[in-house]
Amino acid sequence: MDQLLESLNEPAAAQLDAAWEAEIGRRLAEYDRGEVTAVDAEEVFAKARRLAQ
Repeated sequence: MDQLLESLNEPAAAQLDAAWEAEIGRRLAEYDRGEVTAVDAEEVFAKARRLAQ
């Protein structure tokens, strides 16, 4: 049963993987060009915790 469900989901998963690869490439190119800066993960998580309160 699980294999059947997985096989039905494969085309959607492949499209999603391709979309994520394109997005990762776009973001990395922006970073490499200096258009965006990296944010430390701890800073991101701290902000998320503040917002969740």
